[in-house]
Amino acid sequence: MSFFSDRIELECLNCHSVKIIFAETEEDLRVLLKKDRIVLKERSVSCIDSMHDKNRDIKE
Repeated sequence: MSFFSDRIELECLNCHSVKIIFAETEEDLRVLLKKDRIVLKERSVSCIDSMHDKNRDIKE
């Protein structure tokens, strides 16, 4: 896990996936708090943000 001023990055060392959790606004926090769980897809990069209020795949 890596912390930045605007996001948190979760990385699975087994499957090499990354989940970027944006933390720029209060709305980003509200979106995150609505999640029951955070799922990482094998060998992909995706994010959680308030812009789309859902998980968004960046690369598969």
